[in-house]
Amino acid sequence: MEEKVGEWIGCVRVFAVMAPKYPQAVYTGYSCCLQAEWQYLCRVCPDIAPLLEPLEAVIREELLPAFLGVGAADIDGSFREQLGVAVRRGGFGVGNPMEAATNNYDASKDATESVSYT
Repeated sequence: MEEKVGEWIGCVRVFAVMAPKYPQAVYTGYSCCLQAEWQYLCRVCPDIAPLLEPLEAVIREELLPAFLGVGAADIDGSFREQLGVAVRRGGFGVGNPMEAATNNYDASKDATESVSYT
């Protein structure tokens, strides 16, 4: 798991370098591809939220500031929370992977609870 998180961190860092010049392309790559990778893992592996802490740190300290043209210190807790809200609800749609991990796992578990494997 640590190796995979390290790969995602590397991808987020590349996106952060590209974001000021190609924000739409980076946002699409992030939201449609990269984010989906860890969301899948969160759906099938319980209790992995703490392992995603380094990933959230890079998103908060490097990617979001690059998108917004602000310093990392400008993204405080409430602002970070707002940035995680879905675009259709007025946010930026860049959620916190640690917060989503438990929710994704629980949703998948609940959705498959009635499926019989006989």
